[in-house]
Amino acid sequence: MIRFTCEPSVWAMVLPKERRNLISRLRRVMRAISYYDHEVGLVLSDNKRLQQLNHAYAQEDHPTDVLSFSQGSMQGIEPPLLGDIFISVEMASLQALEKQHEFSYELFFLAVHGLCHLLGYDHASSQEERIMFGLEALLREEGMKRGKTKPITLPSPKV
Repeated sequence: MIRFTCEPSVWAMVLPKERRNLISRLRRVMRAISYYDHEVGLVLSDNKRLQQLNHAYAQEDHPTDVLSFSQGSMQGIEPPLLGDIFISVEMASLQALEKQHEFSYELFFLAVHGLCHLLGYDHASSQEERIMFGLEALLREEGMKRGKTKPITLPSPKV
C-alpha cells in the first residue's frame, strides 16, 4: 500500500499522469518483492523541505534528492509500515535534465532508491553499493514492465 502525498509547492510540477505512473510502478515493485501488504509513505516535496529534513536528521545543511525514514517494518499495525520516502521534485527535475531521461523516470528511480533504504540496503561501502545498486536496477526494470509481476528474491542487505 502506498500512502501518497504531493505537497502544494510542487503540485503543478508533476502531471496527474506522472503521479499515477509513479504510484503504479512502485506498487508493481512492492508486489514483485512480496511487500504488497506493507505500507510506504511517498511524499513529493521541494528543496526547502528536503533541506530541512536533511539538516534535522543527517546534520547536512543542503537539499538532497531523496530521503528515507524507516519504521523497520513496524509489526502490530495493519498494514505493517516500512517507512516514508521524501523526494525533492526540484532535484528530480534537474537530475532528469542532466541524465537526459524523462522526469517521470527520475521520480521512479528515486522512489526505488528510497525503498531500498527502507528495506535495509545502503551504499556506504563499495560492497554495499554493488548489492544495492544491482537490486535497484532489477526493481526499476520490473517496475517499468507491463503485464504480470515477476517475483524477485531480495539479496541480504548485509555484506
